[in-house]
Amino acid sequence: MKKSVKIIGLILCLIILIGVIFLLINKSFSKVSLKVNILEDETYYSDSFEVSKNTIYVYSNMDCAIEIVNVDDDSDSVSIGYLTPGMSESIKLSKNKKYRIKSDLNSDKLVITIKGAKKIK
Repeated sequence: MKKSVKIIGLILCLIILIGVIFLLINKSFSKVSLKVNILEDETYYSDSFEVSKNTIYVYSNMDCAIEIVNVDDDSDSVSIGYLTPGMSESIKLSKNKKYRIKSDLNSDKLVITIKGAKKIK
């Protein structure tokens, strides 16, 4: 009887440990989807997002060229010459900095998904 109680306790501890690990991993791989539909000076921008990891992964729902621009420093930007659905581009950015997506594409349907970032409210 005592042996089965110890086994049940061990199994419950393992389940809790696996749950905690899953939550930590899920938080570190946060992702955000942004529409690029804010028109400023004949260029389209997205809402701002904050980088939570040094390397982010960028996905698009349609063929496009984009630029990731630092909100506070325009010289800190990264151009992605071509994104296509189903493919991703890995980019190194400064952690905890604010960025936004810039595109010349005139489409309200363009959505950029970024893994390793969170949306600024």
